[in-house]
Amino acid sequence: MSSAELKRRILRLLREDEEFRYAVLGMVGYGELLKRAEEHDRKFNEILARLEEHDRKFKEIVARLEEHDRKFAEIIAKLEEHSKRFEEHDRKFNEILARLEEHDRKFEEIVARLEEHDRKFAEIMSRLEEHDRKFEEIMARLEEHDRKFEMIMARLEEHDRKFAEIMARLEEHDRKFEEIMARLEEHDRKFEMIMARLEEHDRKFAEIMVRLEEHDKKFAEIMATLEEHSRRFEEHDRKFNEITAILLEHGRRLDRHEEILAGLQSEMRRVHAGLESVSTTLQRLTISVEEEGASHIRYRLKEMFGVEVAIERIWVDGEELNFYGVAGDLCVVGEATVRLGPGLVDELLRKISDIKVKKPELLRPRLLKVIYADYASPDALDYARKNNVWILKWSGNLTPPSVEEA
Repeated sequence: MSSAELKRRILRLLREDEEFRYAVLGMVGYGELLKRAEEHDRKFNEILARLEEHDRKFKEIVARLEEHDRKFAEIIAKLEEHSKRFEEHDRKFNEILARLEEHDRKFEEIVARLEEHDRKFAEIMSRLEEHDRKFEEIMARLEEHDRKFEMIMARLEEHDRKFAEIMARLEEHDRKFEEIMARLEEHDRKFEMIMARLEEHDRKFAEIMVRLEEHDKKFAEIMATLEEHSRRFEEHDRKFNEITAILLEHGRRLDRHEEILAGLQSEMRRVHAGLESVSTTLQRLTISVEEEGASHIRYRLKEMFGVEVAIERIWVDGEELNFYGVAGDLCVVGEATVRLGPGLVDELLRKISDIKVKKPELLRPRLLKVIYADYASPDALDYARKNNVWILKWSGNLTPPSVEEA
């Protein structure tokens, strides 16, 4: 019996006799490889399921962190609003102090002038004595206000210690205050001109006394405003304490989230180590599949088309092609895999398109697209038929070979 006849009989037995086929597989060791490949597939699917569960949990954590960030941004916005109101209160309070100091200076000048007019206005002295009594009461209330203001300043110093960023804003406030002082100096200059004119209007002193009474009424209004400011300062203290408690609670929650994230990172590292092990095993299997595929493709091409094609691995623009060979006007381009899905068919078609653009000299007038696989999914086979891709395995063709014009 000739060797060609023996080969045909062996191939016929492999196709028709299942028992003989499995016996041959057992002898060459492919049965064990297939079992190991199926076991690797099962473990790989379990790892993918765990990764999907980790992704879902991680997305939930990210969503909760984004919600915390949004709430924290709202708190910051409220703090900025309180800071603006606090700066406005400071401005008004400084204006009031400036006006009080100006009134004190004016009043001292008026008292000096009253001393010069004691001889002429005896009846005015009695009113001045009454005014002195009221002034002493005002001074007592101002001293009380100074005491309260010192208490407020002590509390503000405590706030300064807790909120360093407010100091920057206060420095800006100081700059603005210097600008206001410059404007006040300009006002002082103008007021000196007014005082010169007042010296010419001593005879209108009675009118000035009426205005002093109006000033007394305004002093009372100012004192009421200061008391309202004190109440608002206390309200600000309460709100600052509430915000501080909220920030501390957020800090504790962020610490817990960091612990959870650290655990997830540790778990991801363990999964990554497992994936690297699986990747190494698959690479070893893929190498053997490439060698096996090259041998079968050479044999089938000689059997079906009567041509001998040297199959080799090539790289095009940094991408690997497992199978490449030419014979005359025929070019063979293909890939090898253990499990075939539609994605690898797409990848082969894309690589061939890249060759047509970047390395057209590699192609020939006739093109045969091929994929060698141990297992191919039904949808991958349908997709390969539609795109004229020849799919084969050790036992035979899964889709028919189709030579097309390149």
